[in-house]
Amino acid sequence: PHGIAIAKDDALAAIACYGSDEIALVDLASPELPVTHVPIAAGAGVPGAPRFGPYSVAIASDQTHAIVADLESDDVRVLDLKTRQFEDLVVPLGSRAMMPEFVSADSALVPLQSPDGLARVDVKNGAVERRVAFGAECKNPHVARLAPDDRAYVVCEGDHVAPGAVIYLPANAPGGL
Repeated sequence: PHGIAIAKDDALAAIACYGSDEIALVDLASPELPVTHVPIAAGAGVPGAPRFGPYSVAIASDQTHAIVADLESDDVRVLDLKTRQFEDLVVPLGSRAMMPEFVSADSALVPLQSPDGLARVDVKNGAVERRVAFGAECKNPHVARLAPDDRAYVVCEGDHVAPGAVIYLPANAPGGL
């Protein structure tokens, strides 16, 4: 397991299981904590050799769906939380998808590595609405978070030798996300 998201009502945890190509949904409202395993897609890899590599997960504000960022297949997928099945929607990104953040019920920011940048993805129609490339100011963007003032903050790992950085982008300004 790698990434986790908790529903607003604390009744559900969605866990990205990188090594087994699945999402684990844990019923936190039940004392037994039952788990439902949802494979990312047909043809998933075997444990320890993932084909898709679900790295992280975020739950939409309306709690109806989650977005899963896949490290190995360079895409994001949408999980319907009611049916506990993945939708047919796959958004190829051409970069390693890291830790996304919903900015609305239908739109998410996804940090990208190799090449480095940030994408705003429409999770209803599978389109990349906007994409920003990063240079030296943000090497290896890892996590995106949206603040109440509509700025998108991005944690940049750096080159793993020198210090990283935290940058922000105005979400609604020209050139922003």
